[in-house]
Amino acid sequence: MAVDQARGAFSTAGYQVDQTLTWDWTSPPVSTFQVHDLASGRVVMVLVYPTAAAAQVEHRQALAREPGLDGGSPHLIAGYGQSHWSGNVAMVQTTQSQLERIFRLQLERDNGAYMNPDLVQDPGLAEIAVDSDFQQALEHGAVNL
Repeated sequence: MAVDQARGAFSTAGYQVDQTLTWDWTSPPVSTFQVHDLASGRVVMVLVYPTAAAAQVEHRQALAREPGLDGGSPHLIAGYGQSHWSGNVAMVQTTQSQLERIFRLQLERDNGAYMNPDLVQDPGLAEIAVDSDFQQALEHGAVNL
């Protein structure tokens, strides 16, 4: 699926879709964009790899970084939940409030603020799965295009 097809699938489903960023220096290279459900505060990061083979390479690399994981849905981005894969596309979900919390925590760390480790949960590995309506928007968009 091309990046524009993926963006169009979410836009057609009524979600707010951000501009695409291309990360050609990564291995494998990837294009990303965020999808927002403004009513619920949900945010999905969509990662579009050039080919299904490139996506499989990243999937294997991500699984290797998370060896104790049951199933095939590794975390890809700090603060987002486990991944959902479809061909050359991966999706991860979080909430706007979780992203804001991570930003505040990182800002406090960068400014040298003391944080009691017993009171602060590591925001790195969220346990949010990609909701079925986002999965369906992508799948229906792929079928309709």
